[in-house]
Amino acid sequence: MRILLAEDDISLGESIESWLTLDGYVVDRVTRGDLAQTALATHDYQCLLLDRGLPGLTGDALLQSLRARRQTMLKGREINPNTQAR
Repeated sequence: MRILLAEDDISLGESIESWLTLDGYVVDRVTRGDLAQTALATHDYQCLLLDRGLPGLTGDALLQSLRARRQTMLKGREINPNTQAR
């Protein structure tokens, strides 16, 4: 499975990439939203892990453009432990 990881925190991005690679995933990592948009246009990814606060193009803006293309996606947010899953 090929995953695009869009995370501008270098340390966090390296950690996530390392964990996924150890589990056998192929990971491409970018640190800007505009670079994520370019990668998505040029490669076939089975999964996108997207930081909402990216520079260049926010994760929210990228997500909005993906929704306009009607691609299937799941999304997560920070989870408050006091909130039940819905």
